[in-house]
Amino acid sequence: MMKLIRKLPIGLAIKSILFITTVILFFHAMVIMEVIPYKYVWGGRLKSVEQMYIFQGYSVFWNVLILIVVLIRGEYIQPHMPISTTKGFSWIFFAILIINTIVNLADLDSLQSKICPAITFILAILFLRVAIKEKEQLE
Repeated sequence: MMKLIRKLPIGLAIKSILFITTVILFFHAMVIMEVIPYKYVWGGRLKSVEQMYIFQGYSVFWNVLILIVVLIRGEYIQPHMPISTTKGFSWIFFAILIINTIVNLADLDSLQSKICPAITFILAILFLRVAIKEKEQLE
């Protein structure tokens, strides 16, 4: 499995994470602006607009952190932290996304359970590739 993941071009993995995360941030912005009803996020458990703002703020924070880490790992921006820190974050994101995939699969009642497991699993595999990135050429 690791051989297959190592064959995935690192540049493609990084660009894919950046694209998916940007789409996710756009989705969260649409929820915050109430264009998309908040019942479609957080497993449909949110009970008020105020609660939605808190949870969406949490989501936006983590997705922006993902963007920053991936931009550093992809050498698009200069790090203001050691590379080992961004590598550690990549491993943490991989683990969180695997756990999130399992949790989303267990939640059979929501629309989220039909879409999110595939997205989080793909992101997890992409983060695994980013985490094992060495000094390789980006494509």
